[in-house]
Amino acid sequence: KRTYKPKMETRIRLTEKSCDEQYLRELFDELQRKAPKQLNILMKYLELSGYSSGRMQYQVSKSELLHRSSVTPAVLNALVGKGIFEV
Repeated sequence: KRTYKPKMETRIRLTEKSCDEQYLRELFDELQRKAPKQLNILMKYLELSGYSSGRMQYQVSKSELLHRSSVTPAVLNALVGKGIFEV
């Protein structure tokens, strides 16, 4: 007998320390020099979450973020490892 298993969607959000604007500015400068793909996915997250418009949805779908930013999951996992994103 098969049991129904609902499809789960993984959501991504910024960590608490990453929500600070000064921290984000420093992070942009660092990523721009060292990791442009990580900067790309961070910028796409901020766009999808509505961060700049003030109507921020704190979580974004992992699959949508990866699809729209055209990067591999390894790039996202690197940002999770750095403590910038939470899954």
